[in-house]
Amino acid sequence: MNGAEFLNSDAYENFKALKEQFEREMGKNEVAMFYILAHIGTLKRFAPFVHGGIVEIDKILKMTNEWGSGLSAMGRLAAHIFNPHVEGREITPYELFVSLDDTNKVIAFNALKLAYK
Repeated sequence: MNGAEFLNSDAYENFKALKEQFEREMGKNEVAMFYILAHIGTLKRFAPFVHGGIVEIDKILKMTNEWGSGLSAMGRLAAHIFNPHVEGREITPYELFVSLDDTNKVIAFNALKLAYK
């Protein structure tokens, strides 16, 4: 997938299911956002917020903000990649990477490559 590999089969299956629920062609930003979401949560958590070409990213962001600093940062990155022009979705590289473990750093770098390569 455009240079980013999934770190496990569950993430790949989550991605495929989210993509199917999205029900329309995805751009690079949607691919990168779903890549992050597929790795940080189960399909059951995010599926209610993805339907008919719509992603209720604010609801996803609210949920991830309750999970702790690392997952919150990943949720903020997903929201920022999806639409960086909405107030409250800003995240600096320092804010992102200071709170991530090595696995989530790989996921974040891969998502950035998907979105901006």
